[in-house]
Amino acid sequence: MEDWLLRAWRAGVTLGQMNAITVLRMLTHYQQVEGTDAYSWEYDEHKKIEQLLLGRTPDEIRGWIRNELNSEIVAKIPKTGFKNMMVKAGSNDEWLANRLLTPETAEVFLRTGWDAFDQFCILIRRQKGLFLSIISGRRTGQAPPPTPDFGSLLDFARAQLNNRRGSQ
Repeated sequence: MEDWLLRAWRAGVTLGQMNAITVLRMLTHYQQVEGTDAYSWEYDEHKKIEQLLLGRTPDEIRGWIRNELNSEIVAKIPKTGFKNMMVKAGSNDEWLANRLLTPETAEVFLRTGWDAFDQFCILIRRQKGLFLSIISGRRTGQAPPPTPDFGSLLDFARAQLNNRRGSQ
């Protein structure tokens, strides 16, 4: 999804916004629950939502969703957001994130390809792929596979090329 949105953004596609709800994304698992990944969540929220939607008109469903979004329980759900997965509140890293990860630097990335997020990760000394590991861990409970050692692959390829040159 993110890749698709970035491609559309770079191509200058204008996204329209309308009042009518046209798509429902059924993300019912609270992903910040420790020790539980999204794929092993065994509760039946989807069935309950299907029962609530069954037999209702689109306008009734839209009205129900608007009421739920304004409910007290929704207001109590913490919204950790992307930045809070990477840095601690009140830290120097948060200060840097607030200045580097902005709509303005997103515009710079769009026009020039200069990646403020990449620079941010370098400055706060986060290893490459950390954000992917965090997201993958919350989604599946597993870490992505380790990055292969390309140095030994290159050494092997060089040796093979040198052997071919020597045999000619």
